[in-house]
Amino acid sequence: MARNKIPRSALAEAQGKSSAIQVIDRMVNLLDVLSQSSDPVSLKTLSLSTGLHPSTTHRILNDLVGARFVERIDTGSYQLGMRLLELGNLVKARLSIRDAAMGPMRDLHL
Repeated sequence: MARNKIPRSALAEAQGKSSAIQVIDRMVNLLDVLSQSSDPVSLKTLSLSTGLHPSTTHRILNDLVGARFVERIDTGSYQLGMRLLELGNLVKARLSIRDAAMGPMRDLHL
């Protein structure tokens, strides 16, 4: 995995500012790095990629593992957890493709 340092989360970039709650910004950064890899990612790589101290990275990952957002593999590496899939399925169940597509379809018709 490339050692690209991710200074701010996608959430913070979308808002054009840093998160008011620093730990949330750090958590999202870790999730972003994990989402960019199909293989489990080591603590060292996560720390280097986010610019976080290894102990801070480990502490946040432990909380994410406890909440099932991240899974710890036997090798000490990490990957995205099943809780994210569960939440995604809840969002998917609420979405209506027809309703979501209606606006763009109207725009094309005009």
